[in-house]
Amino acid sequence: AVNASIPSSIYCWGDSMTFGTGSTAGNDYPSILSKTVNWKTVNKGIPGETSTEIKDRFIAFYTANPAELKKPVIIWAGRNNYPSGTTIKSDIATMIAMLPHSNFLVVGITNSKTREKIDNSGYNKIVELNNDLKTIYGTNFIDIRSFLVSQYNPSIPQDVIDFGLDLPPTSLLSDNIHLNDLGYRKVASFIANHFSLLENKGITYAEAIVTRNQYITGVPSSILKTGSDGLVTNSVLYEN
Repeated sequence: AVNASIPSSIYCWGDSMTFGTGSTAGNDYPSILSKTVNWKTVNKGIPGETSTEIKDRFIAFYTANPAELKKPVIIWAGRNNYPSGTTIKSDIATMIAMLPHSNFLVVGITNSKTREKIDNSGYNKIVELNNDLKTIYGTNFIDIRSFLVSQYNPSIPQDVIDFGLDLPPTSLLSDNIHLNDLGYRKVASFIANHFSLLENKGITYAEAIVTRNQYITGVPSSILKTGSDGLVTNSVLYEN
């Protein structure tokens, strides 16, 4: 068994929240995170994508570039199809199951100011999904929604109203859902506080497979196989 080498970059997968819609140039969260932790980041965010579209890109990319699998990953997926919680959990599980390490973070879904106010059906689905992801991924899950809500400015009346409605504060938003430069800086800072989970832990390949099997639920059986050693692996990437 071989220890993975120390990775040189972090892959950030997601939709418009990762892309940085609403920010000025260079103020998307991956760019700010790179400056904060002094690691390269690769912004793999595409606006408008669902968790399934992100998953499909993820599989295609690592199938073509298997050497990149050793590098840590941040997944922020599901905002554009959050009512489909089961699908989102399955898509994220599929992505995590491809990694031969546990150096990853799963970021929770935020709620919109206009559509997902406290106690309506959209809000309840987002809170339920985030709770489920926290249960599945434990310390590898980041509850960015609750963190952003807590970052309201008490001197701004609208922020105080937003806080009472359990919404991300207006002072951090560029529109009803996307963040502004300050909002993305808050995200990058919060993720940086969890950076130790992205750093190489010196685990062996076999240990990584055992760890990854914890997250195997929901992965399509067509891409899984069990080796002679009894370890479940992803046949798309681990045929050799």
